[in-house]
Amino acid sequence: MTKRWIWILGGIAIVLLGALVPRFLPETGSVTAKIDIKASPRTVYAQLNDFRNWQLWSAWHKESSPDDIVYGNGGIGAGAQFSFPVDAGTFIGVMVKSEPHRMIEAAIDYPGNPFTVHHIEIQDSGEHSLVTWSLGFKHSGWRTLLFSLKASGEMKKSMNGLKNAAELWEEQSMLLVEPGLIEAFPFISIRRQIPYELLSETMSALYDQLLIAAGDNHVDIVGSPYAIYHSVGDEKVDIECGFPVSAEVAGQDSISAGIFQEKECVMLDFKGDFSRLEEGHNHIQEWIRLRDFPLAGPPMEIYESNDEDSTIWHTRICYPVKFE
Repeated sequence: MTKRWIWILGGIAIVLLGALVPRFLPETGSVTAKIDIKASPRTVYAQLNDFRNWQLWSAWHKESSPDDIVYGNGGIGAGAQFSFPVDAGTFIGVMVKSEPHRMIEAAIDYPGNPFTVHHIEIQDSGEHSLVTWSLGFKHSGWRTLLFSLKASGEMKKSMNGLKNAAELWEEQSMLLVEPGLIEAFPFISIRRQIPYELLSETMSALYDQLLIAAGDNHVDIVGSPYAIYHSVGDEKVDIECGFPVSAEVAGQDSISAGIFQEKECVMLDFKGDFSRLEEGHNHIQEWIRLRDFPLAGPPMEIYESNDEDSTIWHTRICYPVKFE
């Protein structure tokens, strides 16, 4: 056989391989990697569940400018979207699933690349979080084999960026705002307009009055005290102090009672003295403004703890909002 024929047959074989091998490749492919992050699942989840935070660490955002990114549904939680222009069209990401502090699943349509689905799980590992990131995609011949290498590299860059961002937030004790739900509960409460200089002592007196009312109505206090700030004026605060109780009772005189209706909120857990709560309110208000969520009611504070050491007091600040 002449050298010429060897070259011809070799060329035919390469063409046949190029045509036939892709037919026998699996229809789908996947890449999986794990990383240990020195941060709580709550902090890691806050990075993943909010598409705005992806700008801090995502390798897929390298082609975008913050001013070019458009968000849907506030960019946070299941149903959220983001998009930005790229050379081949429009990059689109959608949050398909989200389970608080456990997992998120996002779909990404990146023009010129296979459609991908990212399933990211968070496991509590003591003071650390173990993150497992699985990226699935549909094959399209030889091009997808090369895409596996590219996707693996981008995913690992993103995971390292996520690790750095989450660990920095944990180290700096960043304030975390999350969507949440206040479930319905029976309550007793008292509403007053109180001058600022008398606010603390008057609230204490109102809670004492409510404890007596609970005993008179033969119900137990079953949760932390709360306060609803109906309005804040120049000189007075229109505030409602209340307790969750074990059963619905009838209101009487100054005591209101009934069923507190469940509310979708954004929440922030603030640690520190009550005199610093304005920091938490300012932070959550700015968070809401950036995401353009309309308010759906007055803010609420839930006083989860009241230790002798005021620096570790835990207050949950809740703002009812309307999610799209």
